[in-house]
Amino acid sequence: MRSQTWIGFAIGFALLMSAAPVFAVEEDGHVYQCAHETGQKQIDACTYLIEGKKKQKYEDWAVSYVNRGVAYQALGDLKRAVFDYRQALTLAPHSGVAWVDLGSVFDATGQYDDAINCYNLALKEQPDFVLAYFARAKANA
Repeated sequence: MRSQTWIGFAIGFALLMSAAPVFAVEEDGHVYQCAHETGQKQIDACTYLIEGKKKQKYEDWAVSYVNRGVAYQALGDLKRAVFDYRQALTLAPHSGVAWVDLGSVFDATGQYDDAINCYNLALKEQPDFVLAYFARAKANA
């Protein structure tokens, strides 16, 4: 049986590994909230950053999509989470974190082949990404 604990672990670890260092220096608070808040407050902050994308670096824009996707996923809005993860991958196709987060949605919905494919793509981009190995092993179980 697939555990909901795994989803929480994956989300938390992915945020810790990807988003926090990127957003450490922003002044207005939206960047911090997009990376560290939860729920609607996180969604609102990330949306603010995405809509003001001309002020961000391209990579930061992708991270905002990942963070917002994580917030949607935590609230159970998997359709919006998948959309945001795919937007992030359009901007940053080499993001192992975005691939793992997308895979975690597929894993949670029983689409294990799609999840494994995402985890394999994450490992192709980041061969040392331990979470991707863990997630792939869990999806294969």
